[in-house]
Amino acid sequence: MGLIYISHRMEEVWELADRVTVLRDGQHVGTRSMSDGTKPSDIVRMMVGRDVDDLYGSHRREAGEVRLRVEDATGDEASGVGPVSFDVRAGEVVAMVGLIGAGRTEVARILYGADPCTGGSISLDGKPVTVKHPADAMKQGIGLLPESRKDQALFLDMSVKDNITVSTLSRYSKVGILGRGKLTEAVREIMKKLNVRARSPELESRALSGGNQQKLVLGRLLLQAPSLLILDEPTRGVDIGAKSEIYRIVDDIAAEGTAVLVISSELPEAMGIADRLLVMRKGQVVADVAAADATEEVLMEHATGVYSSPSMGN
Repeated sequence: MGLIYISHRMEEVWELADRVTVLRDGQHVGTRSMSDGTKPSDIVRMMVGRDVDDLYGSHRREAGEVRLRVEDATGDEASGVGPVSFDVRAGEVVAMVGLIGAGRTEVARILYGADPCTGGSISLDGKPVTVKHPADAMKQGIGLLPESRKDQALFLDMSVKDNITVSTLSRYSKVGILGRGKLTEAVREIMKKLNVRARSPELESRALSGGNQQKLVLGRLLLQAPSLLILDEPTRGVDIGAKSEIYRIVDDIAAEGTAVLVISSELPEAMGIADRLLVMRKGQVVADVAAADATEEVLMEHATGVYSSPSMGN
């Protein structure tokens, strides 16, 4: 029996396949035999159109003034967060890493008002803010892409257009009447900017791939024009091609002056896209590491609590 196995998990491909065929943008890119010495990097290059070393781009950003400042913030007992202190500057991408249960997502939820902040302070552009509800966060210019798009962000039975504009409908209405022409034009612009592959803005969102669904949520956030964007596992469950595009989008967003906080479980990804990395352990930020100084070993040592500075020896 001949089998066609569709996957973007490299370890599965290498374990099961005799030949690999790569499609990109609906076109046949090439076919390789595994017996010919084909390497994972060869397949990735075919999938994204460039070398693995260039996957994250060559961003060179100049950070601006402090956009977000968190000082001794704590969550409720259930969150286990705090005290937490850190900052993110305008035009800067900061990655938050740590082991599962370290409190990364809980920090994002506190900043977005989904969970209560029970102590400490949060400031935006030097002004203290109170965020008790996601609606407060949106008014303050904070956007959140949650870690589970299907459970926490998307309306799968609704169209691409409705998913992108659901948070900004008031912008396209006058005296309660929706200006559908302007709304559709805005949606098409976002779809073009993010390279959303859908036959029509009216297509049901569940029909899209995981990467395109993720772009819908990003598009919704970009229409809100946030000054602080929090991305919780932005590339979870998407293929390598979509990851590459999301990295480009993050880079573009930061280049426009938005402060970006990325939560990622993939250390190579975090190191590849960030200017700085915050390491969390037991609900606290235990290290602030410049991207140039970050290695997987150093980050994991901080995350597990076994780090010792070079001056301290072993």
